[in-house]
Amino acid sequence: MQIASHELRTPLTVIRGYASLLEEGSLGEMPPAAQHAVRTLMDKSSEMRGQVERMLLLARLEDGATEQQMMELDLRTVVTDAVERVRPQLVLKQGTVNVDLATAPLTIVGDPERLATAVDNLLQNAVKFSAGPPEIEVTGDRADGLVRLIVKDHGIGIPAAARSRLFEKFYRVNDPELNNVAGTGIGLYLVRQVVEGHGGRVDVASQPGQGSAFEIDLPYALEGATAPAEPSLP
Repeated sequence: MQIASHELRTPLTVIRGYASLLEEGSLGEMPPAAQHAVRTLMDKSSEMRGQVERMLLLARLEDGATEQQMMELDLRTVVTDAVERVRPQLVLKQGTVNVDLATAPLTIVGDPERLATAVDNLLQNAVKFSAGPPEIEVTGDRADGLVRLIVKDHGIGIPAAARSRLFEKFYRVNDPELNNVAGTGIGLYLVRQVVEGHGGRVDVASQPGQGSAFEIDLPYALEGATAPAEPSLP
């Protein structure tokens, strides 16, 4: 899986590079229909890039060959960067995202690449599982000695019977509304593995037809903090 994912990375980078030049107008002006086509190309290539990154991370976690690259960081930076990565998909679907982060640093000890993948997955799910234009709310603050991040959407929601299995590997909710939604069932599994690998926890509150709120709690970095041990995978 890791070799295949690496092989996909290079052509994807080239595709996104040329699509970005077209979108910026660097290769000349385009008619409106072509502009829409390029935005769609950027959106779908972003989805594919996300799938590749998820497969790479899954392979690293399961072979245990790559250790977490732990460092002190501000979770606000991870979140704001992730929001910018998902913004093209929001623009294409005429969606909005409201970000409300603490004014003080949300300092944790973590692996920035793995945390970025976890936040990316939550934001992309919020976009994918919205029946209409996505409306996403992202909040981050300190609570009870923890750093708490909440990603909330107003999408189709999750049936109560599915919530207990939501973070299982390859699990997908069996719902006719989701038949046309692409996915592999590893995104939320990776979120849980990454968060628990940082000594944290992830949970979800949801109502069908009203949306979902995913909550991540991570230990606030204390002086002399050390990296938590990675959990063993089932």
